[in-house]
Amino acid sequence: MLEAGARGYLLSSESLESITKAVRKVAAREMWLRSPLANRLLEQKTGNADHGESFTKQEVEVLALMVKGRTNMQLAEQLSIA
Repeated sequence: MLEAGARGYLLSSESLESITKAVRKVAAREMWLRSPLANRLLEQKTGNADHGESFTKQEVEVLALMVKGRTNMQLAEQLSIA
């Protein structure tokens, strides 16, 4: 998604206020991602990351499942996260 040029990502459950903020940010050529983990991924993909910081094994697993479209509940169940 990011390699294809996406500048943001919204969940289907986002509020109208969040959608409005996201559209404004992207229109201003900024990025929009709500999750801190997603923000770190975006920073690494765009070369703006703190190079001393890398993903943990569990964070990589979460990202892989997110890419497959898993819900938060499915993530928790698959990774045994409370």
